[in-house]
Amino acid sequence: MFPRRKLSLPALAVQHVVNKRGPDALIGCIPGETKHAAKMLELCTAAYDADEVLVCTLPVADVVLVPRVPAVAQRDGLFFVVYATNIRAVELCEALRREAKVAVVLDVDNTLIDAHAVTLSERDWAALDWVDCTVTTQSGKQVPAQWARLNHYDPLAEEVFLMHWRMNQVDCTFHVRVRKGWAIFRSFLAQNEDRFTTFICSKGKQEYLQLLWTFLDPDGELMPRSRWPTHMTSTFPDVLPAAAPKTALSALGCASVLQPHVATQLAAPVVAFDDSRSAYYEDYENSILYVEEYRPSDVAASDSGSVLRQATACLDAFWQATCTEEGAFAWQAAQSFASALLATVRRTAMESPDAIAYLQLRCRKQGEVLWHQFTAEAVFDGRNYIQDEAEEGDPGAGAGAAGAAGAAPSPALAPPIVPPCYDGASVLSAGEGDPAERLAVLGRLCSARGGELGSGASLLPSEDDSPTAGSASPGDVPVLGGAAYAGLAGGAQPLAAAQ
Repeated sequence: MFPRRKLSLPALAVQHVVNKRGPDALIGCIPGETKHAAKMLELCTAAYDADEVLVCTLPVADVVLVPRVPAVAQRDGLFFVVYATNIRAVELCEALRREAKVAVVLDVDNTLIDAHAVTLSERDWAALDWVDCTVTTQSGKQVPAQWARLNHYDPLAEEVFLMHWRMNQVDCTFHVRVRKGWAIFRSFLAQNEDRFTTFICSKGKQEYLQLLWTFLDPDGELMPRSRWPTHMTSTFPDVLPAAAPKTALSALGCASVLQPHVATQLAAPVVAFDDSRSAYYEDYENSILYVEEYRPSDVAASDSGSVLRQATACLDAFWQATCTEEGAFAWQAAQSFASALLATVRRTAMESPDAIAYLQLRCRKQGEVLWHQFTAEAVFDGRNYIQDEAEEGDPGAGAGAAGAAGAAPSPALAPPIVPPCYDGASVLSAGEGDPAERLAVLGRLCSARGGELGSGASLLPSEDDSPTAGSASPGDVPVLGGAAYAGLAGGAQPLAAAQ
C-alpha cells in the first residue's frame, strides 16, 4: 500500500516543467475489469477528498500518484497522474521560492582553501596549541581530531592552519591555507540568511570536510553543526574507490551520491561556486560560477582577495535577478502554467492515448522557454568565470582580468612555495631517487623561503634553527597520498609526506 501524504501540487508540477517534462504516466485499469477498478476508485477518492497524494520511494526516485477528480476517473478508468520526482527537492525548492532565497553551493578545495599533506617533527608538534574535536565518517564512526592555527604571516593566505586525525591506524596531517576574503564572504552569507541558504559540497572525505569546517566557521556563524547532516555533502563515501561527480540533488542534500544519476534541474534559484570544470556532470554547467583556482602550494600566483569579493557581488546580483519582484513573477508564471496543466489532466477525461504525449510536448516546449530565465548562465550572460584581480602592493596577488569573463586562463607554473612546516631531515628522507637530487630540491625550496641550504625549515620561529632528527610523532605516518581526503587530484605530491 502506498502511504498518503501532503505535497504541494504546484511545486511538484513546476519541478517537472523546469526539467522539460509533463506528467510521466496515468494509472488505470483494463476496461471491463471491475474488482480492481473499484479498489482504485476508492483509493483515488480518499486521497482526493483529503487533498493528499500517494507516494512510493524507490532507489532512483520518488513515485508520486496524484488523484484525479473521482467522477472523471470513473468515466475514463484512469485514476492517478504519475510523477517520478524527488520529494525533498520539490519541498526545498518550494521553500526557497516562498522565502525568496537563493541556494548557494560552495566547493572547498582550491575554491576556499588549499590543503596538502605534511609531516611534523616532534618539536613542532609539541609547540602547537592544538584544539581537540570530533568528526564523523560517512559510516557513522566517531573519530578524534585536532586542529591548530599557525600565527606566522603568510602573504598567500588569510589564515593558515594544521589539522590532524587518525584513520585506520594512519595519521592524516594537512597544512591548510585559507583564501583571502573568506572571513568577509562568510559574514556576508551569514548576515544575509534571509536571502541565501548555504550548502557545502566537496569531493573530500566527510571527516576531512567536517574538520575543515570546524575552523573555517569556528563559531557556526554560517553553518552550525546541527545543519551539517543536511547542508554538507561529501561525494566520496567510504564504499566508493573515488569521489563521484557532483549533481544538483546531491549538492543540496536531496539525494545520496550512491543513487544512479538522473539529470535533474531544480525549480529554484541555485548557484554553485567551484574551481573545477569537471566537478559536476555537464548537465549543471548553467548553474555554476567558476572561480580561479586557489593553489598557492604549487602555483606562483596567489589570490589577492578579489575572487571572493567578486563572488559576493555576483550573489547580490543573482538574488536581485531571481528573487525580487521581476524574478518572482517569472517563477509565478512558470508555476501557474504547470498548475493549470496538472489541473487539466486531473479534471478532463482522456479520450485518446495521444493526449498524454501532447501534454509532454507542451511541457517540453514551455520548459525550454522558462528554464533559461533562472540560471546563473542566463543572469550573467554566459560570463561564468571569476578571475583574480591583482591589487597593487599585494605580494601574493596573481595577474588577472577584471570580473567574470570568458574561459579560465592557464596559470603560470613556478617552483613550489614551501610552507613553513618542513624540516631538512623530513625532506631528505622522503621519496625515492638520488639523494643528491633530493638535496638540490631542498636547496630550491629553502631558496623559495629565503633560507639557506641545510639550515632547516621549522614550523615555528626558533633560536635553534638546526635540522630536527625526525623522531616519531603523531604526524609522521603516511597520509594516504593526500588525494583521497583532500581531493587534490593533479596537485604536486608533498615532498615531506612519508612513503
